[in-house]
Amino acid sequence: MKRIGTAIALFAILCLGTASVSHAAGVDLYANLKKSTVLIASFDFRGNFISRGSGFYVDEGIVITNIHVIDGAARYYRIFTTGENDEVDLSCYTDINRSDIKLNLEDDIAYIRVFINCAHSSVFFAKSDAQVGDAIEVVGYPGVSGTHIAYNEGSVVEKAQAGIVPGETEGFWLRTDAKINKGNSGGPVVKSGLVVGVAVAAHFDQNGNALDGYFIPVSQIERGLEYANDSSFAYTPQYKQANEVYTLLEQQQAAQKSIDPFNPTPAAGSTLNNADCLQSLGDGAEATGYTAGQGDGCRCRKSYHRNSEGTECLPGSPELMQELKQEQRVEKTQQITVQRVVVPRVQEAAPVAVQDKMYSRVCPRVLRRFSGNAKMWERVNERIQKRFGFVCSE
Repeated sequence: MKRIGTAIALFAILCLGTASVSHAAGVDLYANLKKSTVLIASFDFRGNFISRGSGFYVDEGIVITNIHVIDGAARYYRIFTTGENDEVDLSCYTDINRSDIKLNLEDDIAYIRVFINCAHSSVFFAKSDAQVGDAIEVVGYPGVSGTHIAYNEGSVVEKAQAGIVPGETEGFWLRTDAKINKGNSGGPVVKSGLVVGVAVAAHFDQNGNALDGYFIPVSQIERGLEYANDSSFAYTPQYKQANEVYTLLEQQQAAQKSIDPFNPTPAAGSTLNNADCLQSLGDGAEATGYTAGQGDGCRCRKSYHRNSEGTECLPGSPELMQELKQEQRVEKTQQITVQRVVVPRVQEAAPVAVQDKMYSRVCPRVLRRFSGNAKMWERVNERIQKRFGFVCSE
């Protein structure tokens, strides 16, 4: 068993448990998620059970899991679907061998060719990676849950280097305080019912109890699918899949935005929650707690602002945007003054000097506010590039 330091391990040796974990009934996305999640049992050449893990359908015939779930001495694998009451359907399975597996050499992700003649679905990916502080759930078949699917709630704690030995693989992992137990490996990690990653590792105490968890972000899953699509896997991009849940979700989102993105229709009840606002306006939104007639049900967080169309929340506080606009006006005034009073040779050099001055004024503010938040850093830099002609570096 591999470890980070003395305690982190991949979950390849997974024992069956007895205790079951229940979960409150969710919206359609959760029903779809349950029907997409599978249990993966590994057997040796004699037919002896070796270990178990989790996985999930991303398209008809394609299941995602971890490499370490299907690695080792196993010679074939039995894939079970999820049936009623959040329990594995032991009568609905298929057997596969190593020829049905494609590996992502850049990370601990495996893509498996699995066709089962039973009702199942495929998950819906989030449009971006989870961010530190986001609420997430780890879904799968850990040994402690026996034959029942388990949902462990938590939040994203930090962004970490990928790999059991940090940096041994490309990209990054996300650490969560949600417990990722033995058997959860390869299962989906979701935010508001949308997949944001695949469970991969955790720290354990001396008694083998999980203390936290790590998951590979959805962006890495999708990059691997694009690579697999160049071979015989023929992955169909999700927006082209004929999954009714996807279609209904896109229609609902379009209907909400056509009315008022800051006052979408609640998924349940009469008061909007953060999940409703995030779905309508993006990562920078939050609920106000107001009901109809009291004011907007959603607003942009302090570090975000409304775009000019009033349809989404973009990175950068209103105050920062005002500062950037003011500095842009100053820059234009300076450039006009230079053009009027200096000789052509100096005029050619002036914009560079002005640009350097703007860099020294703008970038320290951007660094203080957005360092460590890769998504916001990238989006703010795009706006700075368009307005000022340079980008800030960390």
